[in-house]
Amino acid sequence: MKIKFISGVLIALIVGFSQRAYPQKTEWGVTTFGFFDNQEYDSPNRISQTMAGMWIQPHLGWQLNKKQSLHVGIGGLLEWGAPDLFQKGLVTAYYQYTVPSFRFSLGSFSRDYLRGEYSNAFFSDSIRYYRPNIQGLTFQWGNSRDYAELFLDWTSRQTLTQREQFMVGGAAKYNYKLLFGGMRGYYYHYAKVKNPPASMSIQDYGVSSLFVGIDLSGKSSFDSLLFQIGPLAGLERNRAIGDWKLPIGMLAEFRLGWKKILFEETLYLGDSQQRFGDLGAGAYYWNDAFYRSTSYSRTDIYYKLINNRFARCNIGATFHCQGGTVSWQQKLVLQVQLDNGKLHNKRKYTF
Repeated sequence: MKIKFISGVLIALIVGFSQRAYPQKTEWGVTTFGFFDNQEYDSPNRISQTMAGMWIQPHLGWQLNKKQSLHVGIGGLLEWGAPDLFQKGLVTAYYQYTVPSFRFSLGSFSRDYLRGEYSNAFFSDSIRYYRPNIQGLTFQWGNSRDYAELFLDWTSRQTLTQREQFMVGGAAKYNYKLLFGGMRGYYYHYAKVKNPPASMSIQDYGVSSLFVGIDLSGKSSFDSLLFQIGPLAGLERNRAIGDWKLPIGMLAEFRLGWKKILFEETLYLGDSQQRFGDLGAGAYYWNDAFYRSTSYSRTDIYYKLINNRFARCNIGATFHCQGGTVSWQQKLVLQVQLDNGKLHNKRKYTF
């Protein structure tokens, strides 16, 4: 009842504001993001499960002037087989300031607005499905090729039962002819509840990567051809124990695209990441648990089933090789975007 009331008030405000304040500058759209991910794992670090659902979100935007804009949207997640119509609500509301080579955003907005390529070594598939928004702010600099960004994502407000939690991260990339280099990473702060018991402690966790590579996309018969490699490092401690842990390995990534087919390979060799194991799963570990292995290979193969002005749909499979075992996923991802052609922050399509 409370959710319905809040939604009704927001809708009334949106409609009233769009009609009276800036009718000639109103932008509108409806975005849907659907996913089907059947995971069949033979791994001690992951459980087999099926994640399937569809996000639906109508949204409005107002271009206040050439530099400033305001965006508001209300949506929900419809999960397959769930007893209720919507399992999770999603409110998007953010202010944006944009000038050449710089953009500042504050509020609740899509995680896909980040420019950095944060792979599953940073955010697992389930984060992309069930935590699609950042609640915080970003500073972004650069152009279509070179960029730098910083972000703050406040993931939990402190209460008597909820820990204070937030993430600070960023990425940068610089291109020189066919070569490029950069970094990406974040620090996660997993603090205490109000009036915590003596046994409760603060957990610090960070993961970062430096990389260099070569991009031959458009320089051969392939639509995309890219290779990059560099160190991947974790940094974590339980403050009740006090000792920092610093697992380090090498992360290599390869991408090959031809017409409607895309092949991606990720290889990690090095120390076991996520040293506190299942204690951090679903809490301060937001990256994939497969990186707990000292050797791990991930292979993505998918086909672009639909790719037009309104809809994009990919279907494919992901294979995980870890410790002599092979696991796999069958996946389908669909995005449909209906708007009046003025919205600039459309979701970055991710498989």
